[in-house]
Amino acid sequence: MNRILKFLMKYSQSILTLLYLFALTKHSSLVTADVYDDRLDVFEKEINAVAQPLSSVNGSFADILWDFRFGLEGWAKATSNEMNAFVTNEDGSMMIRLYEDSREKAFVSSPPIHFQTGERQAFVIRYKYVGSGIFGKLVLSGISDTGNITELKLNFPIEGNGLWHKGYVKLYVVEGGDFGNDKNLFPGILKQITIHPTISFKDGNKTQRGEFFQVDWIRLVRGPIIHSVTGCAGGIMYSKEKNFTSFELAVTMMSVPVTPLLMQYISNWKSLNLEYSTFKFARSFNCIRNGGEVLTITGVNFGTMIPPNVFIGNRRCSALKHDKAWPQSKLTCITPAMDFIEKAQVRIENGFLSMLMDSVPYFYYAVEPPPPVNVSITNIAARSLDISWASGGSLWQQTTVTGFLISWMPYHLCDAFTWQSSMVVGNITTTSIRNLMPHTKYIFSLQAITEDQRKIGTIELDRYGRRDMLEGALISDFSVNVTASTISYDIHFPSFNANLTLDYGAIDKRSSSGASGSHGEGHFGLSFAGDSTIENCNATSVCCDDLDEKGLCETNTFVCIPSFDIENFASSDHFRLRNGMILVENLGEGKLSFHHGISRCGRGLRIAGGSRNQAGASWYRRQLDVVEGFETRFTFEISNPSERCNNMNDVYSWCRS
Repeated sequence: MNRILKFLMKYSQSILTLLYLFALTKHSSLVTADVYDDRLDVFEKEINAVAQPLSSVNGSFADILWDFRFGLEGWAKATSNEMNAFVTNEDGSMMIRLYEDSREKAFVSSPPIHFQTGERQAFVIRYKYVGSGIFGKLVLSGISDTGNITELKLNFPIEGNGLWHKGYVKLYVVEGGDFGNDKNLFPGILKQITIHPTISFKDGNKTQRGEFFQVDWIRLVRGPIIHSVTGCAGGIMYSKEKNFTSFELAVTMMSVPVTPLLMQYISNWKSLNLEYSTFKFARSFNCIRNGGEVLTITGVNFGTMIPPNVFIGNRRCSALKHDKAWPQSKLTCITPAMDFIEKAQVRIENGFLSMLMDSVPYFYYAVEPPPPVNVSITNIAARSLDISWASGGSLWQQTTVTGFLISWMPYHLCDAFTWQSSMVVGNITTTSIRNLMPHTKYIFSLQAITEDQRKIGTIELDRYGRRDMLEGALISDFSVNVTASTISYDIHFPSFNANLTLDYGAIDKRSSSGASGSHGEGHFGLSFAGDSTIENCNATSVCCDDLDEKGLCETNTFVCIPSFDIENFASSDHFRLRNGMILVENLGEGKLSFHHGISRCGRGLRIAGGSRNQAGASWYRRQLDVVEGFETRFTFEISNPSERCNNMNDVYSWCRS
């Protein structure tokens, strides 16, 4: 007997190896070689699909993996009476035949392990169950991060229809909604796993004879986590915080000159390399509703052997590709068209274990921008005016604006409230509205436009910033309405007198630099050169714009006198020099020399007198914009013709040329 014991102790390892090989040979003989190879290939694919995506930290196939291909792999070491179940390995699976009326007493335990749980840790089991149970229980035992012995119990639903199912138990919870942080439910070293196949039954039933719980494989794995979603041409937010409490926009507003007076603003977005930046999180907004943009998603645990499924809202992101350098943490795909959800969740599902997923609100399709604000009217003329405004909303909303729609109509048509005219301009803040009717009150309103920013830089604007609207544009609500009335004439001289030669500026004093450089029309006076002057204002005559009953100048009127009479006026009097003449306001008594004849100024503008060798010119003291045409009406008279006669038919004739 002692010899036998010594022999067994000496050669125990060799004997166990021979027994294992015998069992393997016996197990393999149950199936044909082709079938076994197919099954092995399936198992290998399953292992790679599950484990590789979820262990990007250490590069192993799985954090922990049992597939029971050649035995129970250390599970179910207790006796059948202790476990209230008979546990065997059948066809590469762990078969748990439950004792009748065992209820929650039935269990199986893993071999001792030593595993530090990580972020997004999950327990996954593939099982087949026949019975009336509706819940199983998972018990995790180990040592917490604080050094205490700890135990965590989690229930999971089961199906008793005899089909293969996957059961998932998350070892974490997300606190705080979409932007919440993960809380590890078992932070520490995991030492053992215990599974209770059934703990709750339908209608209070108990375990029946013949019930079994068959386990194909068990895995501790990690789910995907999304950190950033970038790629939309319309805008990207970067943040150090998952909830984007504070964020930055990597954008500059480019000022592109349309004319020397007009600038268009274009959002120039920059993509940051998150691997080398201080920002961990990023989300895209203002994405094209028709899809087709290349999206880049970064994070961890994405999986490669069986590609994950990526969804934007409820639609799949197509043409998925893993980054060659960072396959587990970076991928690209092409965005789908919007499915009625503007603020869409980006969801990544493990390609093999679909319940392992992450979903974040990091993707916004383009939406209607806020309406413009601070709308004002300036530079009013007879047939045109300038309108200015500012983009509404926050800075990141303003970066989505690509243009504006301006609408107007005569004020008396407001009851019908159908805009009679409109035009589209680029992303500018002022423009000129032309072809209006003189002496007409109008009502104006603006709307902001969001379009495909990839095409904006190629569109040319005219001198007023006008262009066509792009297809698929999103238009905001209307701004606050503003009103303005055009003036009757850009230039109007019904007659010429001393007063009308002066510069009074625009009729409507609201002015701005505008799109055309004009500052509103009105009355900007006349300039004189040479012998030009107001009729009846000359060296031998004094004229007044207004005469009293005695034929004398009114006290508060404009008087035109020769410049040599300047000594008769104190410096406090208001006078302006005009081509050797003086225009005086608020004439005091006794200021005029009595040898002067007094007449009314005007009503004509004299370019030159009737004396020989005279020439003169007069012009409006302001340049006018006539690029879109103009209309001018005036009357003239030729008086005091020459008295020189080259031919005299008789001496009594009155000679006129």
